[in-house]
Amino acid sequence: VRLEWEAEPSLGGNFDGLGIQSGVSQMVGGSPLTFDEIVTGLTSDTPYRWRARLRTNNPLLPVTPWFSVAGDARTETKVRTAASGARPKSR
Repeated sequence: VRLEWEAEPSLGGNFDGLGIQSGVSQMVGGSPLTFDEIVTGLTSDTPYRWRARLRTNNPLLPVTPWFSVAGDARTETKVRTAASGARPKSR
């Protein structure tokens, strides 16, 4: 299984499938999968909305439907860019 995503600017960006990025494949083995991917190609000081899906090598379910946070909520902090010169917060 691997995560695929697309991020577009909140103002004027359309999900067109041209900017889809993909993460590293993970083996499904009975324990929860954790995805922590770096989204590249984003511009500082620009809010983005996103969508993601899972891609598998299962012929019965090659890709899941796209999913995202309803209403592109403020909880999307991991796909927002920092202000120019700002440092990411430590967790």
